[in-house]
Amino acid sequence: AHPYHEGLFNHLIKIEYHTRMALKNCSLLSVLSVRTREKECRPYLPPAPVSGAITRFSEKINTDVLIGLNISAGSPLRCWTEERWHALIKGFPDMQFVIFSAPGDTNMKMRLEQHDNVTVSPPTVNIYEVGELVKHLRLLVTPDTSLVHVASCCNIPVIGLYTKAPQDLSRFGPYLVDFEIITSSTSQVSDIEVEVVASVMQNKLLQQLDMATGGTTESSNKKTEFS
Repeated sequence: AHPYHEGLFNHLIKIEYHTRMALKNCSLLSVLSVRTREKECRPYLPPAPVSGAITRFSEKINTDVLIGLNISAGSPLRCWTEERWHALIKGFPDMQFVIFSAPGDTNMKMRLEQHDNVTVSPPTVNIYEVGELVKHLRLLVTPDTSLVHVASCCNIPVIGLYTKAPQDLSRFGPYLVDFEIITSSTSQVSDIEVEVVASVMQNKLLQQLDMATGGTTESSNKKTEFS
């Protein structure tokens, strides 16, 4: 606990710094002697109103096989370049994608949607609308941890693009979901090569196909270092 907190509270919960945020948020339960199972600490998105456009699009893609690409991040250090997103999409012509973006990246989203294998989608204005679409995905690729958490809420496999900062992964990594992590050798996600992401994505899709057809391949959560 922080020294400045002493004397302000009756009880201070000691938690290792690199603990997943979901577990950190549930730490109060143990102090209250409330027993929980691990899956009960899964992040949760409560039902909330969404726009008619999102509702209609969600119903439209309910039976589609889509890979989600989130192109936005809360920091420039965590952004992948537009050129790399274009190259990734071109590398999987037989797969169909849907693009997620923050309002400031709408123009980039529209440019990426010019590819034949990208399904044009309405813009999302909040995390609830994002969740309404993410729940239909086969796989999500994202450089931003906010959508990593949404994938965890929806139990959707995720490929996360991370900087070399260890706390980004240890505290804000995927939780209770099938995942692959690609870590840059630098402080910038943009230094991760397209070929690395494409290879990890291809392996994850083959793994899913093998499991769907009765294969014996098990999900494996891995971290790929890029250098």
